[in-house]
Amino acid sequence: MGKRKYSAVHTALTMQYSPTTQRRSYINVLPGLQIPRLLPYKDVMAKVRATGIGALQPLPEVSGQAPVEGWSRPLREILSIMADMFLTTPRLAKTLDWFGKSKGTFLFTVGGDGAPLGQSDEDMTLWCVSLLNRGRHVASPNDNFLLLAAGCAENHPVLIKYAGTLVAEAKALDGQTVLIAGVPCTFECKLVPVDMKWLAKYSGEVGNAARYFTSFANVCSSEKLEPGTMGRPVDNGPQPRWQPWSWEH
Repeated sequence: MGKRKYSAVHTALTMQYSPTTQRRSYINVLPGLQIPRLLPYKDVMAKVRATGIGALQPLPEVSGQAPVEGWSRPLREILSIMADMFLTTPRLAKTLDWFGKSKGTFLFTVGGDGAPLGQSDEDMTLWCVSLLNRGRHVASPNDNFLLLAAGCAENHPVLIKYAGTLVAEAKALDGQTVLIAGVPCTFECKLVPVDMKWLAKYSGEVGNAARYFTSFANVCSSEKLEPGTMGRPVDNGPQPRWQPWSWEH
């Protein structure tokens, strides 16, 4: 919410217009008792700037590519901050699911997506991290925390290089125990929730399109609804209906 909208909401919730005085005044619940007010915008921003969000690091550089505007956060640090928040906040701690393992075993997901910015030629990509221990809450925007923000498309070479750095960070966490809020904690990546375009690019597969909608087999949209085709496997058998794409061409 920007400054203008916040100020408008602040005014609408706490003030009323008087036709007699032709001025706005704060709403009174009782004579001499004003309604509780939201903080002014400048006070809110002062508190936001004073809140520690951890370290920010620039995006990696790629030879032959112009620098990309954006920042990322160290994976270990943001996971430690998230774990501390969930362990020390009572209403959040009671929702954690340890999946039959010991308390402090955190399973996390990392996913990203990009989109064009309106009618401009610019793109924006965001990567987020969340904890599967939150159960259904993992689908909520309130439980997905910003890991990276970049002013480029999701398949930009800079982000491809960043993905390699992130994989190295995730591997470095395997088998390590960190003491957080008095609880021995471990972190393990279990899921990468992304779309087909992202998956194809980062796993080295061919791209997909509207007609050939999968990057992993020569299935096209005109064939998928033919009688007897639903549920048929993709294989290299003697008479397969669909086959994996060939890399020979």
